Parts: sequence; C-alpha cells; structure tokens
Amino acid sequence: MKMFEKGTSFIIFHLVLVYMNTSGESQLIGDEKKYVFLEQVVLERVRPAVLDMTKGLDRRVGRLEEEIKRILSELIAMKAADPSQEATSDCPTSGNCVINGLECPRFDMDPTTLYRSWYLSRDNLTLFNTRPDNIYGLQRRPNGNRVYWGVQGSRVITNTQIIYFETEIYYRIKRDFSSTNLVFEVAFATETAIGKSNFVGLQMGAWSVNAYKSPTSPIVTLQVRSKGSVMHDEKISDSTAGTEKYLVLGFFINRVDRTIAVFDINMNRKVFTLTDVDGDQDLWPVFGVYNPYEVYAHLQLITQKDITTYPCGLSGK
Repeated sequence: MKMFEKGTSFIIFHLVLVYMNTSGESQLIGDEKKYVFLEQVVLERVRPAVLDMTKGLDRRVGRLEEEIKRILSELIAMKAADPSQEATSDCPTSGNCVINGLECPRFDMDPTTLYRSWYLSRDNLTLFNTRPDNIYGLQRRPNGNRVYWGVQGSRVITNTQIIYFETEIYYRIKRDFSSTNLVFEVAFATETAIGKSNFVGLQMGAWSVNAYKSPTSPIVTLQVRSKGSVMHDEKISDSTAGTEKYLVLGFFINRVDRTIAVFDINMNRKVFTLTDVDGDQDLWPVFGVYNPYEVYAHLQLITQKDITTYPCGLSGK
C-alpha cells in the first residue's frame, strides 16, 4: 500500500487551508484569521508524527503480506506432500458410523451401452424411458443393438471393493396397469447376465432391486431378487393412472463380505440385505426403465460428493 494513498485526505485538507489563507484572506476578519493561523501551526507540528505513523503502518502491512504469502506457500506444500489433505472423494464421515475402506466412487452411466429406445442426460447421470418435454440435450442410440432395456454403469465393481451410491427414482403411471408391468430396475450383474435379457432380475448372475406389478395384484411392489428368486417384496404404490412415486434408494455393496444392503433413504430404513453374493466375478451396476406407454419413469445416479450423508449401520448382516 502506497504512502500517497494513505495520506491523500491529509494533503487535501492541508491544501484547502493554504488556499483559504491566501486566496480567501480578504474574507477572514478578526478571530477567524487567528484560528486559521493556529490550525496551520498545529498541523505543521503534528504532520511529522502522522507521516511517521503512516510509514510505520506501511512497514507493518508489508510484513503481514509477506507472512500471508509464506503461510499459503507452506499450505500448498503440505497438500502436495500429503494427499489426505485434499478434499475427500469418498463417502461422508460420521462419528457414529464409520466403515473402514468404504468408498463413494465417481462413476456414471455409459452411453455406449444405452438401449436404443431410451434417453440419457448429457451428463450421463439420468436415464429416461420417455423423452421429457422440458429437458434438452438428451442422448440416444438409434442404431444400438443392446438387449438390456437400460444402461450399464461406467465402471465395474471388483470383488475387493466396499462402495456406496444412491439412485433417485421417479415414476408417474399414465394409465392403469392391467397385467405384468415392470417400472424400473437397479441391479448388479455379470457381463454375461446383462447380455441375455431386457431384465437381469431373472438371471442367475444378477442381484436386482426392481419395481413390479404382478397380474394378480393391484399394487406396485419393490422386489429384491437374488439369482432370479424373489427374496423380499413390499408395496410402494398403487397401480392406477395418475399415481406418482418418488424414492431414493441407497446401495451398500460389500464385496468382501459378499453382501448388498438396500436402503430407503427417505424413510431412513434398511429394506433388505442380500447375502452370499458371488465373490468370484466382477459385477456391473445396471439401471433399467420400462413400459413407456403405461408409465413415465426416470432414474438418476448419485455418487461421490453429491452424497451428503449415508445411513448409519451399513452392515451387510
């Protein structure tokens, strides 16, 4: 900071007094001239002290600036030497629930695996079974030959990983379901299982969470399947036209313990835990949507820093 900048007000005030003493002297009479003279004398005496103070402040500001630069430089060096000081890319931590080795990896939906009739958002995070009117820039693969009615995750889950991610799911039933209807699926499957069917929940090499309306029931149920068998089901909505549903599902995949735990985040509860999940093969996350004539559905993937918290008690048991 320059001394001129700090002393500007003082100099201007001093010049005004000088001007008043010269050009405006004829307008001053009696005591007024005396007071102006006294002010000039006082200013002349205090000016050296003020200038010394200004110089002292300049020196102190300079030292502070140098100290700030030094501290910033040390912090940058510390970050470079210790990657743990960087912003974490894993799951949020809590004093009440810490899982050793837990990751929230950044991954998305692979557009090269998208089913030809569906749509994918430009950021590769949201899957649609119908083109929405108010969203632009969607992707599609009109000449794709994928069998699965959805999309595959961009990275595989190895048999040594412990990961967590979430999906936001919304659907609106357009007209009454009259027979067997699938709405959505989030599953973990081998490459072979994905290539066999439009719905991996029936395959031996897959573990699936899906919304399903059976021909004998008037409701939509949330099913949890293991190798084609239904392990758990519960009602999540009616199946009549106009029904809407929004839910957030959390998935804790522990390949070491061979478990997959499913959470209902909105209700803050565990839905079910799949056990004895194949530990020999890598599993791909897959996301499916179905029946665009009966239901509008979209599914959004939430990973890494987009996750602000996770449910305590992430146990696969």
